[in-house]
Amino acid sequence: IFGFVGYLGYAFEEITNIDPHLFLLIFLPPLIFESAFSVDYHIIKREALQALVLAGPGVIISMILTAIVARYIFPYDWSWSTALMFGAMLSATDPVAVVALLRSVGASKRLGTLIEAESLFNDGTAFVFFLIWRDFQVGEERTVGQVATFLVRLSLGGCLLGLAIGIIAVIWIAKTINSPVVETAITLATAYFTFWLAESNDVGMHVS
Repeated sequence: IFGFVGYLGYAFEEITNIDPHLFLLIFLPPLIFESAFSVDYHIIKREALQALVLAGPGVIISMILTAIVARYIFPYDWSWSTALMFGAMLSATDPVAVVALLRSVGASKRLGTLIEAESLFNDGTAFVFFLIWRDFQVGEERTVGQVATFLVRLSLGGCLLGLAIGIIAVIWIAKTINSPVVETAITLATAYFTFWLAESNDVGMHVS
């Protein structure tokens, strides 16, 4: 028994030392792919403008209001960059439970799609602002032009890269005939490869 407890403690110690980027690389690609894959294209095309408004100005307003609360109400004496970084973290919503509830009560599919699409977009917006305020926190200041370039690169760059690789994957899958295993393998590999390529600094494609 004591030996088992010792091994268990060793296992927990190893888990605490795992690189957090490994968890992101393992779990995020299939989650993002599933969320995007399940969205109805025709509905999201009609709701795209509303989703972008919620994921753009909506996230910024939420971030600023949260930062004001953190700055003036919390007893931590945070700087504005820290408060805004905290606000950016809390501005990204997770609609999994909400969308599941809407489906179970028979709510409009249009509403569920709007919430899910907004969640897909606002994750990117909140993450970009988090990186900007984190850089300010460590002393790496950016000009307004650099911030704008950074926003465009991470918001549009990821979309364009995903679209390009998605087109290649669709053409590749279309050339496979009656091979579900190959199609599944291509789909999974595409999700992971796109995420790695968008996140990687090694190949100069850091657009996510």
